[in-house]
Amino acid sequence: MKESARYILQILVFVALILTFGTSGYLLIEDGITAPEAFYMALTAITPTQFHEVHRLSVPGRYFTVILVFCGFGAVVAFATQFARLVIQSELEGVGIFTRKQMQRRIRRMKNHYIVCGFGEIGSAICSELRNQQLSFVIIANNETAIEAINREGYPFVRGNPTADTSLREAGIDRAVGLLSVLPDDTDNLVISLAARELNPKIFIIARGEETSVEDRMLRAGADIVVSPMKLGGHQIAELIKQRAGVSSYADGAAPAPAVFGLSMNVYHHASDEPTTVADVLRETSACGAAGLQRTDETFIPTPAPGTAVQKDDTVIVITRSGSTESFQKKSTGRTILLADDHRALRLLFSRKLAAAGHDVLQAGSGEEAVRLARAHRPDLVVLDVNMPDGNGYDVCEELRKTERFTTVPIILYSGEDTDEFIERGRAAGADMCIRKTSKSTDLLARIEEAFAHLDEIGRLHDTALK
Repeated sequence: MKESARYILQILVFVALILTFGTSGYLLIEDGITAPEAFYMALTAITPTQFHEVHRLSVPGRYFTVILVFCGFGAVVAFATQFARLVIQSELEGVGIFTRKQMQRRIRRMKNHYIVCGFGEIGSAICSELRNQQLSFVIIANNETAIEAINREGYPFVRGNPTADTSLREAGIDRAVGLLSVLPDDTDNLVISLAARELNPKIFIIARGEETSVEDRMLRAGADIVVSPMKLGGHQIAELIKQRAGVSSYADGAAPAPAVFGLSMNVYHHASDEPTTVADVLRETSACGAAGLQRTDETFIPTPAPGTAVQKDDTVIVITRSGSTESFQKKSTGRTILLADDHRALRLLFSRKLAAAGHDVLQAGSGEEAVRLARAHRPDLVVLDVNMPDGNGYDVCEELRKTERFTTVPIILYSGEDTDEFIERGRAAGADMCIRKTSKSTDLLARIEEAFAHLDEIGRLHDTALK
């Protein structure tokens, strides 16, 4: 399509040259002809239409018209052909104006649908299954290869960045019942989970997570279930091998289910001849509870008591906690942090992490708002993004340092570019720390705790000096 558009542009330039040549020729050959009349004569000469001569041509003028027709008619026909080809091709590929409007109307009529972010191998398999189950869904993708595959399947889609709020809103997230974020980058899936939860608190979110360490962060960011395709595949292969060897702990070689709110249900099969109890099974599997007990005679006991006997070939459905087992909310530290960042998703992610650590958090989306909140609340620490509207991080830092009460308040500047210039400008503006901006909230939290530890040390030294 890009080649067709470039070819059309070249033809347009050629047509413009022909018109210029024709207009100039008529002005030179014909006596008493005006510039508008010359342009009209040149335009009608190269188009396949009947026209009325606005100026009676001389014999040289007629010969010139013949030359102009041969030169220009072919260019006009080529332009019309390529333009029609471009329009038809764009409609067939789903990017034409008519197709886009039809797609937008189709999506606006959807309710209780699913949003699939990403269309790779996993995304295509999910969409195929959703279609087989006759469930309505919308795909968000911006990869050309993926969009071509989506068009071949005839799926409804939104062309855009899946992490952007505008794309999620266009996909109807306020009316959607579920969202599946299956991009290959864990950071993108984390940001999508956070943004989707903010835009629709009731939506059910399943996120793809490759790294084990990111599962807890995704759950805190708003995901209901975190699934690792590689991990599930590895479990399934291992269980098949164990089942073949006769030592499988899970019934029918089933892999553990994905975590929901940090909890997952696994199936424990008791193969020993020696009877045991549900309490012993919980201790052996490090589970936090039992959801049910399936006897060999197909009797099912829901939520069995710890002392319930487990016989040979009985199956216990146990509940285990995945990821971190630390508390989701620590005791309040009594300290307030001002976090200023124009990237809403990262700002919300960092704020939740800081709140989970026990800090009170003030949020600002611009430099002007950061200054106003700082003066109104006097936070114990300030975190500033370098690039913000209405005042960048350097300007805000300098403005706060001019006030006496902010001379000792720690200020941290962060930027996506970790350069010497960034560090020098940050130090000159009065920042205590200049760190690189990443999506890992643990990095920022560590530097904040370091700054608070430094303040505590200064306070202890001051108290010692007074004594």
